[in-house]
Amino acid sequence: FYVKIGGHCFYTESYSGRSRNDAIPPALFQRTFKWPQFGCEPGQRVYRIQYMLNKLGYDVKADKYFGKTTQEALIKFQLAQKIEADGVAGPRTIKALIQAYGAAAYAAKFL
Repeated sequence: FYVKIGGHCFYTESYSGRSRNDAIPPALFQRTFKWPQFGCEPGQRVYRIQYMLNKLGYDVKADKYFGKTTQEALIKFQLAQKIEADGVAGPRTIKALIQAYGAAAYAAKFL
């Protein structure tokens, strides 16, 4: 196996019946390795996004669930910031969101 986290083992071979030539499958990489770089679990990340959007005046409830309301609010924010409005909270969107909310306020609330 490639890595063991808690009681879970993650493998690199036979992903969807295809050989990945020892590469980590994209979905596995996203879940296992990418989200820790943001300093919190996905549910907490959604909460932070929702909280900041709410404080910036968007009609979204901070409930840790990334549903249609959150996606629509995020698209409105992206349009206002002139970022590609795809409803995905990628690195550019997160950076713009933290800047709009205020880096000091973000640090005081979440760090």
